[in-house]
Amino acid sequence: MTEEMNESWTEYKRLVVDSLSRLDHQYEAMNTKLDKKFDELNEKINKLSTKLTVLETKAYVLGTLGGVVITAIFEIIIGIIKKG
Repeated sequence: MTEEMNESWTEYKRLVVDSLSRLDHQYEAMNTKLDKKFDELNEKINKLSTKLTVLETKAYVLGTLGGVVITAIFEIIIGIIKKG
């Protein structure tokens, strides 16, 4: 191998290593951003899940109370009709 070819190869190796290093840093930065976004989305999903559970509980309680009130009203009406 001639001296000129050896220098060219050394320069090419340096360029390849620099490019790989740059790509590795970009990959790590992208992974960090994705991990952060993933954590943010998980947090939002957990909050929404909690809110949904609260709403389901409220709907259940209100539905039960509504059923009790309607049943009581019908019982009163039937009682009035039977007496009348």
